[in-house]
Amino acid sequence: MLKTWAISATISSFISIFTFFSNGNGLSSLFSLSDLSTQEFYSIKFSNSLFFEDPNNLATYLLLSIFITIGLCFKKIIAYKYGYLLVVVQVLGLILTLSRSAYLAAIIAILVYLFVNKLNSIGWFFLKIGLISIITFFSITFIFSLNTDISAISRFGLWNVGINMTLSNPILGVGIGNSSILFTQYVSSSLVIFNPHFHNLYLTISSEIGFVGLISFLLIFTKHLYSWIASNDQLYKFMC
Repeated sequence: MLKTWAISATISSFISIFTFFSNGNGLSSLFSLSDLSTQEFYSIKFSNSLFFEDPNNLATYLLLSIFITIGLCFKKIIAYKYGYLLVVVQVLGLILTLSRSAYLAAIIAILVYLFVNKLNSIGWFFLKIGLISIITFFSITFIFSLNTDISAISRFGLWNVGINMTLSNPILGVGIGNSSILFTQYVSSSLVIFNPHFHNLYLTISSEIGFVGLISFLLIFTKHLYSWIASNDQLYKFMC
């Protein structure tokens, strides 16, 4: 099943890559995104994900797929020579989603892996320290740049609505699927971009099924994180 997943994700990535170039874009377009207007940026962003309503959903799917594919290679279920090709195509597909939240999620996942994975040698130790330092530097630079980003600023307003909704219904929330329906009732200040979605999974969970649901959700992957530490199964580690 996971091999089929990896191949399907690669095909989806290839379609996105083909669409990007067939629309008249080139690699140089990726280095000039800061020069584009908001409308031009989102026009490129949404044009590459033909089978996904939101390119951020495609980015989530590909990010999961990249780690699954790497795990299959470590497990030797997929030969490395094929695995490298699949991962490269998937990574390029992820880049073309232009999903900054997915980029940030990838960085966090890599940092977690480097911190938690057992050290095997002094060489690996210094390599990990170096990678952690580089990733941390670029992450801090990226986070500070969000202060001038309209999309990022708009998210802060949406998150504030999610916090208001959660605190008003802290135990069991407003019910699954109701956060968008009741969104306007919890708006306490002006929004840069009105969109009745929090763009934040944790706030969606806490607002719809309360802290009971959020704590239950957190316990699920916390359990797997601790199981990962005790496991020697590389596929399981990368899936975690």
